[in-house]
Amino acid sequence: MMANENIIISDKLMKLEVENKEMFHRYHKLKKTFNELVQTHDDLRMRAGLQYLDQYDWIEKAGLLDDVE
Repeated sequence: MMANENIIISDKLMKLEVENKEMFHRYHKLKKTFNELVQTHDDLRMRAGLQYLDQYDWIEKAGLLDDVE
């Protein structure tokens, strides 16, 4: 009985590890794209002669500073 439960728990753990790796990859992909969009936004504002907005305000609002790498 215990061996059966260990196999079930081990299987769930393996599935969650795979899911975690996928989410980690997606998160970093989205973070990179977000940073590129913020940079493009800042560049276009500067070209238009509008007041420069600090991109770190947007990054902070998105919560990307919460997990400093």
